[in-house]
Amino acid sequence: MTTLRSKESPEMRRGRYTAAAAAAAAAAAIALLVSIPASGSAQTSSPCDSETVVPAGQDALRADCRALWAFYSQLDDPGVLSNAGSGQWGTNNPLSSWEGVTVDTTSNRVTGLSAYYRRLSGTIPAEIGNLTNLEGLELYGNSLSGTIPAEIGNLTNLEWLDLSLNSLSGTIPAEIGNLTNLNYLDLSRNSLSGTIPAEIGNLTNLTGLYLNDNGLYIKIGTVTNFVSRNTGNSLSGTIPAEIGKLTNLTQLYLSGNSLSGTIPAEIGKLVNLDILKLEHNRLSGTIPAEIGNLVSLTHLYLNDNKLRLNVLPGSIPDVLSGLNLEELDISGNLFEVPADDPPTPPPADDPPTPPPGGGPGPGESDDPPTPPPAVTGTGHFSDDDTSVHQANIEIIADRGITVGCSPGRFCPDQTVTRAQMMAFLARALNEENSDPPTASRFSDVPADAWYLPHLERLADLGVAQADPDG
Repeated sequence: MTTLRSKESPEMRRGRYTAAAAAAAAAAAIALLVSIPASGSAQTSSPCDSETVVPAGQDALRADCRALWAFYSQLDDPGVLSNAGSGQWGTNNPLSSWEGVTVDTTSNRVTGLSAYYRRLSGTIPAEIGNLTNLEGLELYGNSLSGTIPAEIGNLTNLEWLDLSLNSLSGTIPAEIGNLTNLNYLDLSRNSLSGTIPAEIGNLTNLTGLYLNDNGLYIKIGTVTNFVSRNTGNSLSGTIPAEIGKLTNLTQLYLSGNSLSGTIPAEIGKLVNLDILKLEHNRLSGTIPAEIGNLVSLTHLYLNDNKLRLNVLPGSIPDVLSGLNLEELDISGNLFEVPADDPPTPPPADDPPTPPPGGGPGPGESDDPPTPPPAVTGTGHFSDDDTSVHQANIEIIADRGITVGCSPGRFCPDQTVTRAQMMAFLARALNEENSDPPTASRFSDVPADAWYLPHLERLADLGVAQADPDG
């Protein structure tokens, strides 16, 4: 009797893949040693008219049997289904005893098919759609190829569909959106291509949708709800605001894709989320304040994106400070701190008296000032591309030591003051002063100078010293 699996974490599932694969390999080796045929020993004619297989008067069950036999006959290698002893498909074994088949004794219908890690190869036939009472379909861990038939959309009683770890190709059929009772859909680790159909947005009972390790790309504007697990996909575009409708989700895995744009504020509606993985994408902008609504969240991974975080490396952004997180990773983003305040210029000498007539003074011109040239470039700053120090500039920007002279500019030819250098050194040494001083030991530095915390800390370390006059 086959039962549906309970929900598993990705870590548990990876362990199960490994254990089951090892067990399957061991079974195959043993079969070779004892000369048990791996395929080709099953009959090819349908056994479903036999009353031993399906009792008389159970026409609906007989139709289910024929659908299963169409699946079996389509296999290039039926694997262990052909030599499962008392559970062998076909012959005169009752349908309810067939390996991996569940027959409900009340409805006398097939409600489950679990044939995972059974060395199956071949295709999934359209007749699979005739198993209309099916609640669970698990064919993962085989070598099935071809496309997912559109007729799978007839299985409207399905709650669990797992076709992962095969070699399925083609697109995801739009008819999969008919399976509104699904709470688990796993098509990961295949060779699927094309777009994710918008009809997946109908699957509002989903707690997990796994599409990782395919060749999928996405027209995100036509998709209302989606989620992907683990890494290796090729999903692109933005995360749609409609993802906020998937309020039953406890785990949302969109990591390892090429998703861009900002994190939608609507993600804050997923109040049942325990794990949120958005790492290894191209997300930009800031962390939306609404993420602070995810009171059940314990694991948050935003690392290796292009998010702008207004904190130093190693600090927690304010929007996340109220969450009870067990694990948080925000590394590999664009850490920003308030821009280095420009130095206060010394009092200017009295300006020269302009000549009579109001004309330009010495060194002045009637011509308007020339605006700075428009620049483009790569990395953090657009104006350091020709600098021999560009690599080092990018390194200190990555580490939050500098954010430049203005948004997108480093001004590599601008003079650096002693005050600014104190800020650079303190950040580079990770010696930020957590207790701002209330007074200055330097006679020429006021207590409210923006750089005083850096200077005082470096003075404590002996890096900075006062002149003899203080």
